[in-house]
Amino acid sequence: MPAPVAKYEIMYYCIVQKGVLIMRKSKKDYKSILESDKLAKAKTAHDLLRSYLQKAMYLPGEIPQNRMLMLQLNAYLALDESFRPIDLSPVGVLGTNTVLAGLSQKTVLSALRDSEILADPTTALALEAVRLQVQCAEADKTLRLAACTRLLRLQNFNSRTEFSPHFLAMGLVSSGVDKGHRLFETEELRKHIESSLNVLIKLNKPKMHKVTLCYSDTRIMHSICASIGIETSSLTRLSRQSGFSAFDYLQIALPKQLSEPRALDKGLVFGADFEKAMHEAESLWRSAIEPLIEMYPNVDFLFHLDRTAGINYYNGPCFKIRAQADEGAVFSLVDGGRVDWATKFTGLKKVRMLSTGIGLELLEKQFS
Repeated sequence: MPAPVAKYEIMYYCIVQKGVLIMRKSKKDYKSILESDKLAKAKTAHDLLRSYLQKAMYLPGEIPQNRMLMLQLNAYLALDESFRPIDLSPVGVLGTNTVLAGLSQKTVLSALRDSEILADPTTALALEAVRLQVQCAEADKTLRLAACTRLLRLQNFNSRTEFSPHFLAMGLVSSGVDKGHRLFETEELRKHIESSLNVLIKLNKPKMHKVTLCYSDTRIMHSICASIGIETSSLTRLSRQSGFSAFDYLQIALPKQLSEPRALDKGLVFGADFEKAMHEAESLWRSAIEPLIEMYPNVDFLFHLDRTAGINYYNGPCFKIRAQADEGAVFSLVDGGRVDWATKFTGLKKVRMLSTGIGLELLEKQFS
């Protein structure tokens, strides 16, 4: 007599016999479910407690939940009203961050049924933005979405006490069609930066000093690397090191930061692509950044030439907002820029998208 078949196996074979081909892709899922079910049944209460104590990702956050809820509410109130609040699912499609942002799947917790635990709010918002524009006839206008959600990352945070495996962050995404003359980039870059600064300033953290916005363009480093025969991917890992400078590493005789793009000596060039990238950066600086300099006199605005962080994440203009704490340590609280995700989804070159991430929990931990 054959061995009894588990109920999940019965479900699988019944569905296949009915000819539903899509379930053929789920055979591995059901096998994983059976294995997880077997592992769970073999555990004891003592095993649960031991695992809970050994891994930080199981533990609750350090900040009381009522404070975190107030933080989220105040962050939403500080945003431009055109951003539509979205309550994201705690899981996303497996491979979302690898396909869109080039992140290693090793840093994301993969789950069953073609899913993964949310690790980046902006990639999830990008999917929702495209869905709304395709299914809900909103393709003719710029769509702005925002979400506060708890994320999980699998990097080793043992040496960085300010970070934790799961944390609260706010994501912003703008999606729309190219209007020509850099109008989309100008309007959305300014709106993302203004909203981010408003969140930081209106939350009024007493220990936050010397807020600095560093504006850059990933095409600058791409053009430099191409001109000297260096793969940008070789700099990605190095950029995670504190204090890393691509110009120092590559022995590039260019200033790392300037007060504005126009301050660069025009004789120091690395080919036509470099000149084009600088022209684009200077144009967006005039149209999007300079109006904000007058609006935020207490914020330092810099043009950052040798940025390598996110060089293959962003596609062109990008920015980072940092702040200094009482003891002098500097923390990056906001990171944003243009991404090519909408084009990857639709295949259309005229669609544009900007994304921004704001580290709300890091802000609350280090500056309250």
